[in-house]
Amino acid sequence: MRTTRTHELELDPAAAAAGRPPGAVCLTSLEPLETNDRPLWAQTACQRAIHHAVWSDRLRVLEAMMSQKGDSLCGRAARIESCCCSPMICMGSDNKPRVSLGLCRDRMCPTCQRYRGKAMTARLTACIQTMDAPRFITLTMKHEPGPLAGGIARLAESFRRLRKGKRWRNRVIGGVYTIEITRNADSGCWHAHLHAVIDGTFYKQSDLSNDWADASGGSTIVHIQAVPSRASVAAYISKYVSKPAQMPSWNNETICEYALALAGKRMVHTWGSCHNVKADDPDVGGEKVTIEPIITGGKLHWLGVQGCRHARYAVEVLSRAGGLLARCVGIRRDPTMPALPPVTEWEYERLAVCLRHCSGDWSSGLADLDDAYVASGPPEPRMSQGVLDETWVIHDRGYW
Repeated sequence: MRTTRTHELELDPAAAAAGRPPGAVCLTSLEPLETNDRPLWAQTACQRAIHHAVWSDRLRVLEAMMSQKGDSLCGRAARIESCCCSPMICMGSDNKPRVSLGLCRDRMCPTCQRYRGKAMTARLTACIQTMDAPRFITLTMKHEPGPLAGGIARLAESFRRLRKGKRWRNRVIGGVYTIEITRNADSGCWHAHLHAVIDGTFYKQSDLSNDWADASGGSTIVHIQAVPSRASVAAYISKYVSKPAQMPSWNNETICEYALALAGKRMVHTWGSCHNVKADDPDVGGEKVTIEPIITGGKLHWLGVQGCRHARYAVEVLSRAGGLLARCVGIRRDPTMPALPPVTEWEYERLAVCLRHCSGDWSSGLADLDDAYVASGPPEPRMSQGVLDETWVIHDRGYW
């Protein structure tokens, strides 16, 4: 169990019960899991900003996983709880800031699943672009009571038998598929069905239905259509990589069954002509960028709270460099605020120097800046001082 170095900041119980980021804080010298039932009552400012959009879903998932006995789910819950706890601010050789989030990469983490879906969309789009005549198909299984793991195994085995059929092998040369999982709220039955994009010749829907009935043992409901837009169908399939939309309404046992059934399983597969097709490297044909890790977002945030002018200048520039960079230093922009001016090359240069200075590199070149800059220090942030002071709340958990 982790121990704190000085103190923890906890959410107000009423705010936590509503699934909101903290409005008021109280101090304690104990680990939050020793004093509260809620696993997310103590998170870094960086985490609260990065996970803000999925805060209630994140709280629900962790609450369910922590309610079960056993090392497997509790260990995964601990990793999810520490996801993005201390993102690393980096500088590229092009003098532009980058960030390494420190994702937990667990399938049950809402934030990681959002990034996983975006990456999967790019890979599937590249895969579908290689197809001559892509078609989108959906294959369903009859509702049967039983555990989710068994339903997924039956669906995968049925699809393997379908691909071995003579008519399928004559008309389909390859493709990519993913599995979607839903749950009937009334009956409590799991429903796993398969979405795929296939490449090949014309496949009559009645023929596909008959072949699927033979392979699945009686399931006949299928759908097939031409792909109208390759990019849109890739995004459609990729959304099933993330958690089901109705998960927040499930009880703890159902969420845990889902987590255990999908643990270690690949939800997207390719075969045939699409096997091993990967998305293009975005850097191919361009200049390679070298990334240098400099300082964690948590430490930069803390230095700003302590009044370090160089840290506050760095946070102000990062808040204008991009939404993700702002969240990594604990700043969540209000969308109703007027747009901030773009960052200039001159400011990026000073940002790099300030970041290195804050990281403890006293030979970072800070003294080599112009006389006016050295004499007056970094300019005050353009954002409201009140907004900064109210937003910059961090607890010291030793993440840096």
